[in-house]
Amino acid sequence: MDVFGTGPKTIFFGTLNRAMRSRQKSMTSASVAFAPSFNSMKAHGTSPHFASGKATTAAVMTAGELLLPVAAVLKRDLLEGAYIQADETPVPVLQPGNGRTATGYLWAYRSGPWQPTQAVVFDFAMSRGQATPARFLRDYRGVLQVDGYAGYNAVLGRDEVIEAGCMAHARRNFVEEAEERKARGRGHRKRSADSRSLSKRFFCE
Repeated sequence: MDVFGTGPKTIFFGTLNRAMRSRQKSMTSASVAFAPSFNSMKAHGTSPHFASGKATTAAVMTAGELLLPVAAVLKRDLLEGAYIQADETPVPVLQPGNGRTATGYLWAYRSGPWQPTQAVVFDFAMSRGQATPARFLRDYRGVLQVDGYAGYNAVLGRDEVIEAGCMAHARRNFVEEAEERKARGRGHRKRSADSRSLSKRFFCE
């Protein structure tokens, strides 16, 4: 793949360096700040003669392809560990042909902050269903910390996987119930199903 796109074959070395540096900034912004390549190019003032939108997108795709072996090693090391934190977040996905966006999901898996191998692996899917984490974690054995979303139930139902909850989400249920009591002025009342279920689960900060 020609990451520099079509253009003049003879250019000054200094100009090429400037174009490459601009494209590097664009790719960094797209990866770190989740900014589209076009917006990144505008922000960094990239010359359209050396970094068209098509060329910059091609460069980003090529960089991603070159990093696939690195991602595979990170995933291997992550799954060989005994502890994983998992979460998912929606992302807009442009549908080719109609100019509209659909909702996809980035599933994030990271090692514990105390583990010798620090890894964060993203798995993209158009679905938020149980099949996605079940596929990614099919060989995993250990502790899986999640926020209580039912999409992880297929994985947590396996004997070799131990569920760890999230204290932030646990506190949220108690805070919401306390605010509800205060608003209604009922004082003491029976605990909600969400609050009762907290005592049955193991939580990690």
